[in-house]
Amino acid sequence: MKQKRGLHVKRRKYSLYPKRKSKGRVFLEIALTVILVSALGVGGFLAAKVIQRFVIEDEQGVDDQELVWSPPPDLEDIVPSEEPADNSDSVGTTSPESKDKPEKQTLGGMGLLLPSSVLSNRTSLTSYALQAKQSGYDYAVAELKSADGSLWYLTNSKYAKGTQLVKSTMPLDEIRAAIEESGLVAVAAISTLKDSGAGRDVDDTCYRFESEDSNWLDDTAANGGKLWNDPFRDGTKAYLADITAEVTAAGFKHVVLTGLQYPEFIPYDYKVLRPEIADKAKRAAALTEVCKSIKAAANGADIYIEMSAADAANPALPDTAEILSRRDKSLEIAALLLKFQNNGSAEEVSISGGGTFALPNGTKERVEAYFKAAKKNAAGYTLLAAVNHTQFTNAELASFAEAAKSLGLNGFLME
Repeated sequence: MKQKRGLHVKRRKYSLYPKRKSKGRVFLEIALTVILVSALGVGGFLAAKVIQRFVIEDEQGVDDQELVWSPPPDLEDIVPSEEPADNSDSVGTTSPESKDKPEKQTLGGMGLLLPSSVLSNRTSLTSYALQAKQSGYDYAVAELKSADGSLWYLTNSKYAKGTQLVKSTMPLDEIRAAIEESGLVAVAAISTLKDSGAGRDVDDTCYRFESEDSNWLDDTAANGGKLWNDPFRDGTKAYLADITAEVTAAGFKHVVLTGLQYPEFIPYDYKVLRPEIADKAKRAAALTEVCKSIKAAANGADIYIEMSAADAANPALPDTAEILSRRDKSLEIAALLLKFQNNGSAEEVSISGGGTFALPNGTKERVEAYFKAAKKNAAGYTLLAAVNHTQFTNAELASFAEAAKSLGLNGFLME
């Protein structure tokens, strides 16, 4: 375990991380979870005949007064009727290099993110998973490593065992078994570089000032500045590979990598941090190496990378899509999870370095524009669609589903 070191911070107005939860919030989540489990038993609220979709729900930005998890709307009036789709422009394809290989079985069906509160108790987890199955879900996504660095299982990792990062006493195989025994497919989610906790407990992981023996934060401590894992560090790759190895050794066959991105650096950062962060080619290569080290340790499990649909469609491939800028076909991931969010009445999105990416009017047309552009930028990787249902009306969701089906997308993610 690493010794505590001084923190040197820079001045920023915002942070990409959500606020830390209070003890009262955690208690409230547990209570609401029990209530929700009981409520879910009163009949299934979704039809089983939906197009392929699964859910990875992101708590970032959720108000303290909101429920731990709210079910998506009834999609019987949203999902288009089952007709043969024209897949001539399908984005759900594999790269040319993989034509001679058997096609990977990517996730399909419907799923949900388990609230972290149920990952601490076998009875609660089993009850929640059973109710989810009865309600029509096919997958349960357990966020085993969250963006604050927390590990929601009893780890045996030599890097994190016995540290304050561990938030649950449930063994991994017990979590997986509870999910699978309910009839759901167990999916793990691991926050990779967006990690505000590992740097305090695990050696050689976070960004550090080049000329000082202190850690870098993405904002002032007063404004909630956070640590981030540095992809250039060997310790970061070793730690993430070790976590992935024990998760997949416990039987998880699908692993979603979230937060595989850089912080938003400002000019000052380029003067005080490692020079590589200013080199686009080296930045993309470092992200690729992190992904490859995780893949190599995954015991054959399928790896998925989550990114913003807007980032993947942007020709500049910024932020969450930066790993694609290297055009590296050797990642051998199962799919990219592209998250589509409502950008209001905006007609274009800015491109890093200047310029804009035009957006047509209408939800269906915008979805098609995003994913057709992403198809060109994503080097032929299989794509799964995602939508935040709280940002759209039922009519807009119907347009989204219609677009996803017409494009031949391999999955439909409802957040």
